[in-house]
Amino acid sequence: MSRIKQINNGVSEIDKVLHSPLRLNIVLILDELEYCDAVFLVNQLNISWGNLSTHLNVLVNEKYVSSEKKFIEKKPKTILSITQLGIERLQSYKQNMTNLIGDKNE
Repeated sequence: MSRIKQINNGVSEIDKVLHSPLRLNIVLILDELEYCDAVFLVNQLNISWGNLSTHLNVLVNEKYVSSEKKFIEKKPKTILSITQLGIERLQSYKQNMTNLIGDKNE
């Protein structure tokens, strides 16, 4: 297969859920930490609650991230974690991007 055809195929296989910079950042953080609360993400990413909510809805609906509401020390918290599907899709995304952007001399 020619490199151009390989590039075209690779681009068409890009995971559109993860290819948003903010959603990718959320999933990478959750992959690193396993779980965190929504306040942590708002503070770390320096984003609004509405922006976080919009992107989390996509990730939760696609089952890349799970969201659980809990009370911790009598305060409501939204605990977020990456799902097994999210881990698998992230690994696949990384591999696809590596193949796509790989050294052209290979």
